Amino acid sequence: GQQRSKMWSDILNTAVSNTQLYSFYVANCEIQVGNGTRIRFWEDQWMGEKCFKKEYPRLFELSLEKEVPLSYLVERKRITARWDLKFRRRLRAWEELEAVRLMDKLNSNTPCLTEKADALVWKASSNGLCSTAAVYNKLTSGQVLPVTELIWKNVSPPKVKFFCWLVWKGRIKSR
Repeated sequence: GQQRSKMWSDILNTAVSNTQLYSFYVANCEIQVGNGTRIRFWEDQWMGEKCFKKEYPRLFELSLEKEVPLSYLVERKRITARWDLKFRRRLRAWEELEAVRLMDKLNSNTPCLTEKADALVWKASSNGLCSTAAVYNKLTSGQVLPVTELIWKNVSPPKVKFFCWLVWKGRIKSR
């Protein structure tokens, strides 16, 4: 398996356990479709307000290709001229209605893949990059909790809180 630093692991755990911080992050990020190789069709929120796993939970449960990349399904659509999702059994009538809804959504917003890599864009900055300055500006704009509450009032280990505080104060080089 891939080794992660303890600090990065602590930061990720903090984001998962602190729903306000996680919601802030998700609300300000957007997946930009490029070549579709890094985007998971069902699990990533690449079209609309929810990922397809949450929007169509029954179809996801029945899918034989839960971790399939978007590029694979788009290529298969190019060859077969239709979205061809594989399920472990025939869909029942009410499941078929869900599949029709999904197909309508896909057909009305068919992704156009490019040569560029898929990217995560930070919507809160003009250049699309997440930076300490962009997060600071968003947090201090009065639209979210005060920064100090996000840093100090959470379940993260003290060293992660202190690290975040140093970043917020501009004491860590974070270019």
